[in-house]
Amino acid sequence: MLFYVCLVLCLGPALAVGPCAPNEDLLALLKIIHSLPSYSHLSGENKALLPELISEAQVCQLTAYIYMVGFHKILSLIDNLNQNEGHLLSLYLQQHLVVEKTLAAKHPHTTKASHIHA
Repeated sequence: MLFYVCLVLCLGPALAVGPCAPNEDLLALLKIIHSLPSYSHLSGENKALLPELISEAQVCQLTAYIYMVGFHKILSLIDNLNQNEGHLLSLYLQQHLVVEKTLAAKHPHTTKASHIHA
């Protein structure tokens, strides 16, 4: 499943700009993880990542955000969650990224191209 998320990120260089219909399951899960006692055991970097993921998902800028911070940080967060939370986050993240990619394809006037520098 993470492979598919990687493919969506690599193959979907167009980024949505502006509000969209975010994956409500993704937003709910991120908010739940943020409120769990296990949240206190995450690294400072992972703790900071959760509210940022929520904010970016709400405005369909998650793809751009992941490009900015690096996909390895998302994988690190998933790795540090329990198995069920990690699985759900992978699934919902995948679904949301597909929505962003679809929005970018359907509304090219509301998108901007990503410029990734190696």
